[in-house]
Amino acid sequence: MFGEACYNCKYARPERVSDITMADFWGIGAEAPFLHPTQKGVSLLLVNTTKAQQFVDGCNNLFTEERSLSEAIQGNHNLSECSERPMQRDTYCADAERMTPEELMTKYKLRPSPREYLRFLKRLIQ
Repeated sequence: MFGEACYNCKYARPERVSDITMADFWGIGAEAPFLHPTQKGVSLLLVNTTKAQQFVDGCNNLFTEERSLSEAIQGNHNLSECSERPMQRDTYCADAERMTPEELMTKYKLRPSPREYLRFLKRLIQ
């Protein structure tokens, strides 16, 4: 679920206005193998200006590996376009204010995240 502004974001395009863009690198390895551990996730760092490049070059302990922008966009569509506003967004938001999480999951056929399962188990154990 995105904020309302995300559906009309003027920054969701390849031409960036910031010095640096940071995100999770979803889909890394789609174009070329990524031969490093990914269990804790991989960060995406787009260097958009010479000022940012100088900054990154000065970070001696930073591990970087150059990847293509097209690979980054494959897993992070908001780098190139706005998110599509779901048709049921307003209904869902209204329901979320008055329904329990369990009722919402049933109505919208949602599955709990692994984190939710762990919270449930933790409550059972305690």
